[in-house]
Amino acid sequence: MSMMGFELKAQYRDVLVPYDAEARYAYVDALGETMPEAVAHFTRHGRFDLSLSEIFHMDYLPAVLHVGGTTSLRSDLVPLVVPVGRDDVPLVRAAAHSMGDCLRLLAIFDVESEGCRFVGSGLKMTG
Repeated sequence: MSMMGFELKAQYRDVLVPYDAEARYAYVDALGETMPEAVAHFTRHGRFDLSLSEIFHMDYLPAVLHVGGTTSLRSDLVPLVVPVGRDDVPLVRAAAHSMGDCLRLLAIFDVESEGCRFVGSGLKMTG
């Protein structure tokens, strides 16, 4: 199991980061490559104790998730860990601050963690 990701070719994924402007809080462990994926962290999976009003008044900020390569060495990115499937495709919606949190998210999404690698990644806000 790799925690650095040097052996994985660098990849860049456009993502949306849920952001509560009133609380000034970015939910960087609730990423989605699409709006429905990001919203599902709050509605379908009920991971956070928020009202529907709070959820639907949330902003979704554009960002880029950098995965693999020398990402873990860059200081201009918010450090995250992301599980990568056997086909070297990052499981973006399970990105989190630690491997343990990634495993918890994989279980919530009912995704088998067997065969996943966990690599260093970084989030760069673009919007």
